[in-house]
Amino acid sequence: MYSDASNTKFVLDRINQAEKYLGSICVQFGKVCRKEARLRDCNDEMVQNMFEFADRERINTTLRQSLQQYAGYLSAVEDYRNTLVS
Repeated sequence: MYSDASNTKFVLDRINQAEKYLGSICVQFGKVCRKEARLRDCNDEMVQNMFEFADRERINTTLRQSLQQYAGYLSAVEDYRNTLVS
């Protein structure tokens, strides 16, 4: 069988390894979440700009309708992505 010293060393090595890698994984999860939040913010701004431009477009009705439709689709995709992250 194993001695108490080797058991203790084994347990401490396992704890140190878990702390090292789980800490690193948590840091990476934080980076991903922050990046996703920035991406959602950028897409929300783009959708808002598209709707504003479409609202002000008076001459080209096709452009206005296309912008509104595309902005609506993009907004729906972002809402779906937001539910995946939440």
